This record gives sequence, C-alpha cells and structure tokens, in this order.
Amino acid sequence: MAWKTLEHTPVSEPIHLSVLQAKAAQYLQHRRLKHIAVDAARMVVSKTGQMIDEGLLAEPANLLAADEILIEIKKDQRKVFYQGQHISVSSSLADRQYARIVTDDEFVVFDPDTGEVVMSFPLPLTPLYKSGNLIASYSIRGIYMVKATVNWQRKADRYRKEYKLREQQMPEVFTQG
Repeated sequence: MAWKTLEHTPVSEPIHLSVLQAKAAQYLQHRRLKHIAVDAARMVVSKTGQMIDEGLLAEPANLLAADEILIEIKKDQRKVFYQGQHISVSSSLADRQYARIVTDDEFVVFDPDTGEVVMSFPLPLTPLYKSGNLIASYSIRGIYMVKATVNWQRKADRYRKEYKLREQQMPEVFTQG
C-alpha cells in the first residue's frame, strides 16, 4: 500500500543552494539569539576589551564574533572548542553555562554572572597530549583551572613538571622573547 502511494508522489526539484545558505544563516542567527536570550550576561566585552551596549544587541550576529560566545559545558560533553580542537574540561565545570572569549594571546572561559575566570591558557595553544582532535586540558602549557578535580590536578602537575624539564633542556624553543 505504501509503495503505491509513493509511486504517485510527484518528484520535487532539488533545493537551490541560495535557499540552503539562507536557511543556514537563519539557523545560525537563531542559535546566537538563543544564547543571548539566556540573560546570563549583563554586558558584552569585545576582544579588544571594549564594552558593547546591551541596546546594540538587537543585531547580535553582526556584533558578536565567533570567539565571543556563551557556551554550555554538559556532563556528558565536557569539552570546549578552539580552532577545530576539542579541549577536555574538568568535570567540576560540568552542567553550567560560561562565556568564552579568545584574545590574541589568551583563551578564557569565565562565569558570566560573577566574571570569575574558571579556565584559561596562553596562546598559541601548546599541548603535550593530543589524540586526533582531542586535547587533554591538563596537558596544555600554562593552563589555569579553578576547582579542578584531584585527578585533573595530579595530571596537570605531572605535565607542568614535564614542561619545566623541557624548558631546561630546550630553552631556545620554550623561551619567549
């Protein structure tokens, strides 16, 4: 019976690329508006440190760069993303919404209500442990994580010692100047 119904359904034309692009832009704007509508952040700060007036947020897709967003870290998806890399996050940060900002020299995740920095690391990103696109946050050089679990802290300490050893062995690579 279903087969006969399908035989009589007229074939539709493929969707034109411009229609797909418009739908994708609409979806992206909806996602950005949804993040802003959470009303968790009372102010928006640009990458240059300038405050953006809340009244100007009627067109957030034009004002907010991809690096200036609200993110949610879920218990089953404890990652933040930077340039296609998946950076693991301590379970102590799970099930909360945070603001993420990327400057020329730092990646920062902070609590939008209090402004407390909960995770940061210097750029360029320098990890010692990477598997595919996944980077263990505790292996990132210069990582800061608030309220990290004991296990995360133990691993981070081990990598800090490794960085210190490498800095002594290869100062020309690790010395910033």
